[in-house]
Amino acid sequence: MSGKSFLKMENVSMTFPGIKALDDVRLEIFEGEVHALMGENGAGKSTLIKIISGVQQPDEGSKIFLDNVEVRFSNVGDSIKHGINAIQQDLSLFPNMSVAENIYLGRSKNGRVDWKECTRIAEEAIAVLGISMNVQEQLGNLSMAKQQMVAIARAISFESRLLIMDEPTATLSFSEVKMLYSIIEKLKKQNIAILFISHKLNEVFKVSDRVTVLKDGKYVGCRNIAELDENKLVQMMVGRSVAYASLNQVSYAGEKILEVNDISKKGNYKSISFDLHKGEILAFTGLVGAGRSETVKALFGLNPPDSGEIYLKGKKIEIKNVSQAIKNKIAFIPENRHEEGLVLAMTMKDNITLPILKRLMTSLQFINRRSVNEETENYVKKLNIKPPQINKLAGNFSGGNQQKIAVAKWLITDPEILIIDEPTHGVDIASKTEIHRLLKDLAKEGMAIIMVSSEWQEVFALSDRVIVMRHGRIVHEDNTATGDQNLMMEKAILGGK
Repeated sequence: MSGKSFLKMENVSMTFPGIKALDDVRLEIFEGEVHALMGENGAGKSTLIKIISGVQQPDEGSKIFLDNVEVRFSNVGDSIKHGINAIQQDLSLFPNMSVAENIYLGRSKNGRVDWKECTRIAEEAIAVLGISMNVQEQLGNLSMAKQQMVAIARAISFESRLLIMDEPTATLSFSEVKMLYSIIEKLKKQNIAILFISHKLNEVFKVSDRVTVLKDGKYVGCRNIAELDENKLVQMMVGRSVAYASLNQVSYAGEKILEVNDISKKGNYKSISFDLHKGEILAFTGLVGAGRSETVKALFGLNPPDSGEIYLKGKKIEIKNVSQAIKNKIAFIPENRHEEGLVLAMTMKDNITLPILKRLMTSLQFINRRSVNEETENYVKKLNIKPPQINKLAGNFSGGNQQKIAVAKWLITDPEILIIDEPTHGVDIASKTEIHRLLKDLAKEGMAIIMVSSEWQEVFALSDRVIVMRHGRIVHEDNTATGDQNLMMEKAILGGK
């Protein structure tokens, strides 16, 4: 790289009770480069980001240099003062406030807001990105892509020299991803460095100049992206070659268990009809905003239809709330595990056993802690959750292991139908493979599975059938093993039966 070194970290270690999250890690980021940070879930990426952001302080002996001068961040404010800003997956913005207010946040003096300065700072930050946006618009009215632009503009307004982007494309559509790529190129030209974290290998190869890989909290290596291909990068991450294997060659589909006839909900989905069989994995796909999640939530009582009929094992049923869904042995694992899937401030064991607390009560109406531990440990082994610390807070696990905890939480209810929305969202390739095999094993055991996924490769690798949605309607349905994959993608983009 021709750029000057901005951030350099040496001998960085971080110890928590019972575990060493980082062990002698190093990282160097140059001005104006996109530097990818890669590794499996649990590799130590999140911990390293927290240290760079000033959220956590590393062990003694760890060294951080900015412009070749040693520094130490006591808090987030210290990091921001030095030109480092993190844009998290949840964006940490306020939808009920204007764009300008979100960008200006934290700068009021003595509790008073200088509204002219607020508008000026926001407009200047937006102008740097080269995009058109009304800074007086309420943030909640904007698309996720534009909200992300606001988060980037806010960071730039603090005269950032390094932006940390954590899974920045997780909720974006194809066109919105292209918009983000364009913004990244503009930031590079302004000599702003970007630390880019993504589990999508194609993105890493698209935007990155160099990549640093961590494994089990240790430094593996730093390479120019031009020296690598996907297989070499995966080998660095997991120590072996991991194939994104196709598991749909064998179908375990049996008798029909669910029939959905012409269900509709105004503004959400319209005239949806399909059936589902035991042992089948049925995928719902399409572009972001196609109505996939809204449709499957109808089967769990979270978004009940205004009209239409649902039959379970040939019997007409109503699912107007979650309790009715659970009684009918239907489970739902949402896409947003942080806000909907888990209680991050609770332990792993309390999260997993939450849906079956009544079952774990003693005759005196006390919770049987021994049973709680036994039930949890059973799923820890079954799903290979790491570390196997059942008393650890769910929020302190890596993204892949949080997803496994969310899966365990509903498998423990012994469902016959499992609905899972974006099963490998924010999960590394090795964890993806584990989750895919788990779902296929559940199908083999006779469980009927509905999977919502934005990843075409995942859809074709795992599901037996695919339903393509666009603008709240089904526009195509086919067998994934024999169907025309190009046609399916074309239907998602252009629509039409």
